[in-house]
Amino acid sequence: MSSATMTMDRDTAARPPSRIWTLAEPGRAMGELASFYALRPLLRNLPKGDGHGVLVLPGFMASDTSTAPLRSLLSDLGYQAEGWGLGRQSVVVRRGASGSRSSTISMSSLPARPSIIA
Repeated sequence: MSSATMTMDRDTAARPPSRIWTLAEPGRAMGELASFYALRPLLRNLPKGDGHGVLVLPGFMASDTSTAPLRSLLSDLGYQAEGWGLGRQSVVVRRGASGSRSSTISMSSLPARPSIIA
């Protein structure tokens, strides 16, 4: 591996969000949730799904609770929406890091070829 490749990998490695964005998250989340419910009547006009599975992944420090409104909308549109079922997503995974937590998401309840929303 060349030194240029090593530098690029180090520069593009995943990092936790800044503390300012982390502290602002609750207020931003409430605003987004309010706008989601305000626009929900319009969102019902989105194209209907064909029943295939959709795995919805939560954002950093979130859980399936935070994806419930989106999964509900997808279910109403005709998709089989599922949460990831692994609790709070609190791990920053770096490529090639040893000792990182590895988890298997069970998609056995989903039909073949699910979509994934992260």
